[in-house]
Amino acid sequence: MTDLVTNFAKATVSTTYDAAATAIVLTAGHAAKFPVAVAATNTTHFNVVWYNSTDYPDPSDDPNVEIVRVTNISSDTLTVVRAREGTAASTKSEAGKTYKMILAPTRKTILDLQIKEPSEYITTVMHGNTPHRDAGVAFTIGSFMKYGNIKKLTIRGSYTCGTLYSWAAYASNLTGITPALGSIAFYGKTGTVIINDYVGIDNEIMRVAGTTATYLTVTRGVKGTNKTYHEHAATITKMINGVRVHLYPNSFKKEVTKVLSLNNAFIYSGITSGSINVSGTVIRMTAAPRNLDSDDYILVQDTIPETAIVQKTFGSARGASDNTIFVKGTLALHVSAKNVQKVITYDIPTPYKGSSNTLYGHLYIDERLPAGTIGITLGITCDKFGSVALS
Repeated sequence: MTDLVTNFAKATVSTTYDAAATAIVLTAGHAAKFPVAVAATNTTHFNVVWYNSTDYPDPSDDPNVEIVRVTNISSDTLTVVRAREGTAASTKSEAGKTYKMILAPTRKTILDLQIKEPSEYITTVMHGNTPHRDAGVAFTIGSFMKYGNIKKLTIRGSYTCGTLYSWAAYASNLTGITPALGSIAFYGKTGTVIINDYVGIDNEIMRVAGTTATYLTVTRGVKGTNKTYHEHAATITKMINGVRVHLYPNSFKKEVTKVLSLNNAFIYSGITSGSINVSGTVIRMTAAPRNLDSDDYILVQDTIPETAIVQKTFGSARGASDNTIFVKGTLALHVSAKNVQKVITYDIPTPYKGSSNTLYGHLYIDERLPAGTIGITLGITCDKFGSVALS
C-alpha cells in the first residue's frame, strides 16, 4: 500500500515522551503540514521519522532515531504505532532538546514504488468452462497508444498453475512421428497422464484424448502450435507450463509481427485463512502457497487492494507443506478472508510504439484446467501519462 506524501512536511513535537507513548502532541498548527490521517482508513496512514533535531540536523545521525506510523490525526495530536521499519522505540525526553517529525522517504517508500505495478490499461481475459480450450482465447487491448510506448506487461489470475505431479515418456515409432499420426506409442513413462492433459513433443502441443499403458490418442497441433514431424525416441512431457500471452499489432497475428510474448507465467491465487493484522508481516493461507519465490509481488484483494513483496514461504516454492507467506515491510489491516494473487511483471526490452490504438492478443493456459471460468488480468504500462494502480 503506497503511503500518502506531501512536500516539506516537518513538524515540531510539543513536549517529551517515553518509549511507550502513542498519542503525540505537536506544536499548535503543525499537524496541518501532514496529510490527513483517519484511523478507519488504511490508505491515509503514513510513516514519519522522529528524531532529536537539536543535536542531529541529519536524522540518520541520531542513534535514537525512530520511524513511527501515523494512524490518526485529531487537531494537533497524532496517534502513532511505534518502532516501525526495524527501528526501536526510544525515549524522546532529553532536557533542552527539540524533537521533530518529518515525512521523508524511508525503506517502505522505496518498496512501495517497487511493488506498485502501474498500468494505463487493464483487461481481464476469461478462460474456461471446460477442462480444455485447444485454441486458447483471443482478446484485444485498446485506447492505450496515446500514453506512449509500451514498457511493461503484468499478469495475474484466479488460478494456481502447475500440478504437483508430472508425466514423461519417449515416443516409439522407428519411422518417426508424422504430422498425421493421432496415436502415439510410448515407453519409459514416469508419472500419470489422463484425458484432457496436454503433452508436448519438441515445439508441438497435443491434447490427450485417450490413454492406455503404451499409447496416447491425441489431438495434434493445439494451443497455437503446428503439427510437425518428430523423431523416434523424442521426449514427450506433460504440459504444466502455465500461461502464455502473445500480443500483435493487427488481427492477422503473424509470428513475424509479434510485439511480445510472455511464456511460462506460473500464476498463483489463494485465500487467506482469516484477517491480516495491521502492520503484520505474515499472511496465513487456507492451503499451501505455490509458485511463490522471494521478491515475487503479490496483491491482496480488498476494497482497497494492497501490494507486497514476498520474503519467503515455508517449504519449496511449488509444493510448500506450510500455509504461510512472509512479506517484506508491513501490511495494512484486512478483515476476514481475502484473495491473494501473484503479480508477474514482464519488462519489454525495446519499448513498443504501434501504429494503431489496438493490440490483438492471444492467451493460452498450457495444462488441463479445472471446470469453471478462470480470469486472467493483464496490465499494460506505458512511458507517458500517469499511473493507475492494479485493481
